[in-house]
Amino acid sequence: MSTYKEIIGIQVQSLSSDPPSPFQGQIWYNNSSNTLKYYANLSAAWSTGGALPSPRSRIAGAGTQTAAVAFGSFPPSWIGNNPPVKISTTDEYDGSSWSSSNNMNTARQFLAGAGTQTAALGFGGDVDPGSPGATEEYDGSSWTNGGTMGTGRVKLAGAGTQTAGLGFGGEIETNVTEEYNGSSWTAGGNLGTARVSLMGCGTQTAGLAFGGDPSAPTEEYNGSSWTTAPTLNTPRYNGAGCGTQTAALAFGGYPPPSGFVATEKYDGSSWTTTANLNIGRQSLAGAGTQPSGLAFGGATPSKVDATEEFSAGGLATVTVETD
Repeated sequence: MSTYKEIIGIQVQSLSSDPPSPFQGQIWYNNSSNTLKYYANLSAAWSTGGALPSPRSRIAGAGTQTAAVAFGSFPPSWIGNNPPVKISTTDEYDGSSWSSSNNMNTARQFLAGAGTQTAALGFGGDVDPGSPGATEEYDGSSWTNGGTMGTGRVKLAGAGTQTAGLGFGGEIETNVTEEYNGSSWTAGGNLGTARVSLMGCGTQTAGLAFGGDPSAPTEEYNGSSWTTAPTLNTPRYNGAGCGTQTAALAFGGYPPPSGFVATEKYDGSSWTTTANLNIGRQSLAGAGTQPSGLAFGGATPSKVDATEEFSAGGLATVTVETD
């Protein structure tokens, strides 16, 4: 069996470009970019991203790790149980920092979100005043009122896109599912297990529901009905999720301490534990994909402005930072 020394030698190779198919452990110097690099098997991890402009919980989100939008929530200054204050704040994330955008038309908390940064959907939630079934569409700049849900509710989950959205579960422990076509909501197949404060991701024809109160199994949606799948390893509610039906990510939630930090990956058949959040929390929002997830806002129980970016790890080219 050949050794690294026999194949590469004892000196670092100087190359004009990165090798197209490096092997694990290979080291080289890219003389075009003047960078030292290596190819390694990295561990999954959450890293710190840019903080939200203000601490917020009971928030919704949509988009990707480098192009996300956060909307609605519970304000940072609220104390006590009366009055039930909500806010309409909207912020956009570019992969490093958040910037303010135009507010939602209806302030709300405990709402659901779906879509992308330039075509997002916000629906349901605790509103004051207004209908708990109110829906709004975001175009990357401003919000427009859409069709009202047939069953208005809070603490529900969302999936899909602005023109093919999915809303399911919610208070009070309902199993109701509704589908959005870009203008109106229609009834879909009911969840097998009614639940509130659940998590969700996927599409209108391949949705995923997981967690919730009371503790409930994972369910997969095929566009007309739900099928039971394995339960999370750490049962919880008020967490966040992102990804697809066959590549999902679940993170955060209640109760502490394990629910606050737990992160799990779903492959379409089972959940696997992966790297914990650095800042444990509940009532947060998520966006992105399983390999590149985004967690923001939440409560510890104090409301936080923290944003974290997930990397699934695996074989990757790493640039060595030098002064």
